[in-house]
Amino acid sequence: AMQEIKNKSTRLMHYLFPFTILLMLTSKWLYPIVFNAGFLKSANVFNIYLLLIVSRMVFPQTLLIGMRRTGILLFASATEILIAVILGLILIRPFGINGVAYASVIAFFCEKLILIGYNYIFLKINPKEYISIRPLVLYSTLLSGIFILVKFIL
Repeated sequence: AMQEIKNKSTRLMHYLFPFTILLMLTSKWLYPIVFNAGFLKSANVFNIYLLLIVSRMVFPQTLLIGMRRTGILLFASATEILIAVILGLILIRPFGINGVAYASVIAFFCEKLILIGYNYIFLKINPKEYISIRPLVLYSTLLSGIFILVKFIL
């Protein structure tokens, strides 16, 4: 099952990361066309939320559900919500609505780290067994670079 999760997530990465990068590169031009010029600043929030693809391509929860270890899912979800609310309140002051989006991305990332850590420490399942590390790191780095490019240069 772990190899199947790894294979299917890799296949998804090859489709979804390029599509996400395309959306990120074109969002500032598409937003005024699809909506109107007043929504141009919303493209920034949209691009921040596109970063969620990184945490969405990791599936430690699938193993936990299959092994009926759902208690940790509740803990991780509650922690995620707590982090999102606290960071959202902290980051809204300096970054405005973008800060709430950044808080969400960080909170989702933390949730996945908790679940991966639980699988590794308590279930002795190495992340390499169900996560395609190389494509994930490659695509994540590329997406981060595109995000910086779009945010500060384009």
